[in-house]
Amino acid sequence: MTKAELQEIVTREKIKPACYSLEEGEADETLCLIHEHGRWYVYYCERGRRTCDQALGAACAARLLR
Repeated sequence: MTKAELQEIVTREKIKPACYSLEEGEADETLCLIHEHGRWYVYYCERGRRTCDQALGAACAARLLR
């Protein structure tokens, strides 16, 4: 899945842009979905810190790929 395809999905699903980021960098208090090295990484950013959670990543993937 490309970043453009993912953007299309989140727009279609009416997910609030303030709740997520598809861009590099640390967007505070957002769910970040970043494509690096041919893989998608999912983490929550709060106060400049990344919180990685495999269950969160799996839940996002399940929701987006349904």
